[in-house]
Amino acid sequence: AEFGEGEVGGVDHPNIGFLCQYDADEATGHSQGHNLVTVVALTAALGVQTVIKFATEPVGMVTVIGCCGHSDNVGKILMFEEGCFKGIDFLLTAYPAHYTNVRPHFVGSQRNKIVFRGRSRPEGDRPWEVANPVNAVVLAYQNIASARQQFKEDWLVKGVIAEAGSKADVMPEFSTMDFITKAPKPIEMKVLSEMLQRSYEAAAMASGCRFEIEPAVKEFLCNITCPRLVELYKHNATLMGFTFHHKMKAFEPPDDIANVTTAVPTLKVFYYSGSSAELGTDEFSRYAGRYKFMDNNLKLDYSAL
Repeated sequence: AEFGEGEVGGVDHPNIGFLCQYDADEATGHSQGHNLVTVVALTAALGVQTVIKFATEPVGMVTVIGCCGHSDNVGKILMFEEGCFKGIDFLLTAYPAHYTNVRPHFVGSQRNKIVFRGRSRPEGDRPWEVANPVNAVVLAYQNIASARQQFKEDWLVKGVIAEAGSKADVMPEFSTMDFITKAPKPIEMKVLSEMLQRSYEAAAMASGCRFEIEPAVKEFLCNITCPRLVELYKHNATLMGFTFHHKMKAFEPPDDIANVTTAVPTLKVFYYSGSSAELGTDEFSRYAGRYKFMDNNLKLDYSAL
């Protein structure tokens, strides 16, 4: 939804984008607070619409963008790749939480499927030419375990051997591993990925197998923060009497909005909802629809103006 075209106070930049997302978890309902995300976005957008209506000269336009839910949480990445945010000068969105974080740092994340392919021979015929992919995945897993000594404390690597045959006396044609890697900086993600790459290469070389890496989901990038948007938000929210409950949190989990920040200035904040219930819990879901939760939401809406 857009507003500003054809209005006296419309266009000539900026085009302000507000993000909505209303999907709920099947088991825990609105435990992620997406219902409140939508309330904040729509109310703030209506406020900006009013400013445009009564302006006597162009002050910009407002766009409300509904974001799809996705099983792998990559909805905004898909939208970004399809050009859904073209023409937007900056994006605003706010999520309720049991703390305040006005400058979140989202870690980067990759999830890959590694496939090792072996080489078989008729039974008893030149067994030294056989390449067993089970050996490859076991070696790769051990290589990564050995490499952990060189990992920084905020790097994360988790993985499993997903497929390695189904019969003890039959060598499989291939074996697979699923691995997730997370790092707080792009350069660190690059270094970490190269370390894992060498682990796979060494395993393939030692076992005589071939390997390939297949992305299991879209890559989550590290976000780029816009200091000016953070500054304006803090100033306006303070004027509106918003209560900040800061929590020292160095990094937030991977987020699909981070990919968008690489091209569009974006502010995503976590604001204190009024409850100590943690985001993602049943307790938070119970509180998310209560009227008293709306007080901080309204203060946040006004701060957008």
